Amino acid sequence: MGEIDYRETYLMRFGVIGYGNIGQLICKNLESIGFLEDNVLNISNKTSSKLKSPNPKINTYDDNIGLVKNSDVIFISVKSPDFI
Repeated sequence: MGEIDYRETYLMRFGVIGYGNIGQLICKNLESIGFLEDNVLNISNKTSSKLKSPNPKINTYDDNIGLVKNSDVIFISVKSPDFI
């Protein structure tokens, strides 16, 4: 299955690395302001069991490489020791 080129359909592809407290707040706020109407949100987390989304415009990734390749803007929301 080939990758979808969202650039043809959507305005922006935001990525959030880290789906802890801050990452979840970023995602919820983007969703609450209607960001997902015209855009795509990508999320990744080291614990992939946290990454369950019923919204088809929220893509989940098991690794950061896939997220980075498919995002125009990236938020990094991890604790300092996990960042290195």
